[in-house]
Amino acid sequence: MSYAEKFSYLRSINMGYIEELYGRYRSDPASVDDTWRFFFEGVELGTEVPNGQGNGAAGLIDSAAGTEALKAELKVLSLIQAYRRFGTAVADVNPLFPPPRTHPELELATHGLSDADLDRVFHAAATIGLASPSKLSGILAKLRATYCGKIGFDFAHIQNSGIFRWLDAEVEKSAKPTFTKARKTRILETLTRTEAFERFLHTRYVAKKRFSVEGGDALIPLLDTLIEEFAESGTTELVIGMAHRGRLNVLTNIFGKNYEHVFNEFEGKLAVSESVGTGDVKYHMGYSSDYETTAGKVMHLSMASNPSHLEFVNPVVARARRSYRCRSTATPRSRGKGFATKPCSSRRCRVT
Repeated sequence: MSYAEKFSYLRSINMGYIEELYGRYRSDPASVDDTWRFFFEGVELGTEVPNGQGNGAAGLIDSAAGTEALKAELKVLSLIQAYRRFGTAVADVNPLFPPPRTHPELELATHGLSDADLDRVFHAAATIGLASPSKLSGILAKLRATYCGKIGFDFAHIQNSGIFRWLDAEVEKSAKPTFTKARKTRILETLTRTEAFERFLHTRYVAKKRFSVEGGDALIPLLDTLIEEFAESGTTELVIGMAHRGRLNVLTNIFGKNYEHVFNEFEGKLAVSESVGTGDVKYHMGYSSDYETTAGKVMHLSMASNPSHLEFVNPVVARARRSYRCRSTATPRSRGKGFATKPCSSRRCRVT
């Protein structure tokens, strides 16, 4: 009888996936991730005891006890999967109201467990990066800290197993990020500039439409951090497409667009060159600039112009990025003058 048939009552985890992993483990233990290998080793160890006869070689206990041990482990796996799927439902992410105390799918009883099991140890702990075996109380503490804190994670819907496993490992590796004093100071400075800009626009241009970033202020330090990391990894050019909301703040505090330029757009004082058309509203406009990181590296940033049909920018950005990749024979950029290139040799790209 297969594991899926034995434990068909466990509906909240992918039994077929676990069975497939176990089959791979039985054929070659090195073919599965270390966390799953430790789990299966623990389960098998839990079903082996000395038989007390002859030379004391290990023997299997009765199948009923082995089945119960595996059932208990799968119940904990079911609980872990539930936190991955529903943990955000009780995450403390609303600054105005306290989070819900619990969720039906996160109750121990939903998975056939109880408070009496909190001091029992389970090898399923290895699947979330804990020592194997660990007490259920410790497993719960790790799950709550990871999925129910100030940051929520919701990626259980991802079908690509490679992406899912990477996110799974990164999220559960460390529930709380750590920052140096310098990094914290930079985040604070970025948020301060973000808020000051929005407050000024709100005060000076009360009746003007501007699509404030307020409520999504963290976007600015997030972009700042991503650009710093990209530059360190060797990226030299970044193309961004985004909606109207927060665009002016991104242009000024990330791209370095001149504040006076933005204010002139609000006041209608900016002359528009006929060579580029009749102009557009300020929150549709694109921009490009060179961004210098804290390490002194330079990355060229491009913001694609975006009409009111917001999704239209997606293929525009994708194609722009493709054209940059195809221009592999481009000579170094002359600021403000674009690329000097040879025709692209790829049949898939006809950029010349």
